Amino acid sequence: MKAAMEKVTQVEIDALYLELDTTFETTLTEARYNQIMDVLLPSLEKFPDARATLRRFGKLEWRERRVAHERPVRAA
Repeated sequence: MKAAMEKVTQVEIDALYLELDTTFETTLTEARYNQIMDVLLPSLEKFPDARATLRRFGKLEWRERRVAHERPVRAA
């Protein structure tokens, strides 16, 4: 998997969408989902409609959720 900041080809993007479509409700782990989103979200941001949708409905929530999962859990 290429790092999120590298240029991703359309073939790679299509493969990631296919993986999401075919494994989302079966075998896709949260870690893998996050890896895929790291690649796909930046590619969507260049489209005005997608940018507006991400700003309004998903990107901030998704990033905040990711940060929460990446923080170490303290023992009670």
